[in-house]
Amino acid sequence: MRTTLKILITAVGITGKSTLRRVLIKKLRSFGLSVVHYDADEFKELRDPTDKDCLEKLPESFSEKIVYIIEDVHGPLKSAVLPLESYDLILYVKTGFLTHLIFWLPRIIAWFNQGKFSWEAETGWRGTGKEKDWRNILPITKALIHDFKNRKKWIREDLQAVSPYPHTIIRSYWSSKGPKFRLDI
Repeated sequence: MRTTLKILITAVGITGKSTLRRVLIKKLRSFGLSVVHYDADEFKELRDPTDKDCLEKLPESFSEKIVYIIEDVHGPLKSAVLPLESYDLILYVKTGFLTHLIFWLPRIIAWFNQGKFSWEAETGWRGTGKEKDWRNILPITKALIHDFKNRKKWIREDLQAVSPYPHTIIRSYWSSKGPKFRLDI
């Protein structure tokens, strides 16, 4: 009998995946379950040092009676940290165009203020590294346009990749208190 549960949270970028991960962790723990989590982006510099259940890296083998929640923007791709068939459940976070744009706005402001943007595990941060550097505005704008130009195609390809596996679509939407979620039934 299988007692380990691995859940993947995936989607295109900036749709509320991290917020969903935190909400899900809190809810599952309220039921008395042991939950550990992992962000495949490996934002070591942004990790909360008090969060002892956020894994630095995935274990070689998964312990029994633990729920593993793995957030991986590349989940449906070959570059994913685990293949899709490894998961017991895949949660695909999908958002409407306008909501997605609203989610991007605070990220754009934060990126501009930090002087770095569009972090990738293989290459790290892009940008000048200088706070509020106007030279970052054009590349940040290009990143936004690139992602929105490819958004529909990426979502279609992701959903096609996850379709053979146990999955559900979670709709994220904007609220004044942050991202909110509902099952897409």
